[in-house]
Amino acid sequence: MQVFSFRLLINFFIVYDIYMSLISSNSDISRHFQKEYVYPEWFTAKKYYFYQKILRRLDKLTYVHSNSAEYYSKLNMRIFGPSITITAFSSIASFMSTASFMDTNLKNGFAVTVGVLATISTMMQSLASALGYSAKIASHRQAAEEYNKLIVRLKFEMEMPNEKNFTNDMEAQILDIQNKCKFFPPQHIEKEYDTMKIDRKLNKLKEVKVDNMIDQIEDGSEAGDTQLNSQINDIFNRQMNNNINNNINDNLNDNFNSQLSNQLQPFNQGLQQLNQLNQGLNQGLNQRLNQGLNTVDPVNNQNNQSNDSNESGA
Repeated sequence: MQVFSFRLLINFFIVYDIYMSLISSNSDISRHFQKEYVYPEWFTAKKYYFYQKILRRLDKLTYVHSNSAEYYSKLNMRIFGPSITITAFSSIASFMSTASFMDTNLKNGFAVTVGVLATISTMMQSLASALGYSAKIASHRQAAEEYNKLIVRLKFEMEMPNEKNFTNDMEAQILDIQNKCKFFPPQHIEKEYDTMKIDRKLNKLKEVKVDNMIDQIEDGSEAGDTQLNSQINDIFNRQMNNNINNNINDNLNDNFNSQLSNQLQPFNQGLQQLNQLNQGLNQGLNQRLNQGLNTVDPVNNQNNQSNDSNESGA
């Protein structure tokens, strides 16, 4: 009995602690402020709109420079990855060329292989240093980090401004970052960002239109119903007009093709008759030529025989 009462007392204290914690958390959330926050006199609407433009610009610069660093990092790995692999194989071949259990010919082959691989690795490392991918990666990454810090400061300043000369300081910092980053980002990354922003705006417009139509349907107001009915009627009328135009065009094409075939039928018959006449003429001419040749051949044979007899008599 004492154990049961002790457990009941412990459960009571646990429930009481939970209840007090809920009360304290609710009191922390629903605070009642005595005064409203007042923006300083020097913080005008023009400055706030200017901060919004700068925020969009910094957002673009952060995206472009971070993706540029990632792009050059991939290109750098395409060169350094094979170079590291070739260096590893060169080290293995160098060890095999000095092994005592290998034949002399194999040692010479491994030595030549070491020289070829070392030359290729040196060439690839020289190419990587000439392209300067490492410097580009570090520069773009640092620029992206600096622009991200400026975004954080700008958001705080937009919500609760406390720096009167914040615009001048931000301008100096942006120019300093641009002077440090001497490499231009790839053009396809900037185009990718612009395309992404356009797609986001289009998606937002579609979502807003759908939300408005849903609100109109849920409200059930007469104005919303009439507007929705007008939109449905417009869509139906456009579809009907398209179907009618397609049917008219199909009928016109069919009638035109049938009339043209009917008008061309006598002409085709005349062409067939002309072809038959040409065939008959060709056959007659061939027969006449063959007969003429047959009559000429015996005469030629007689002349040849008479000439042969004259020559023999002489």
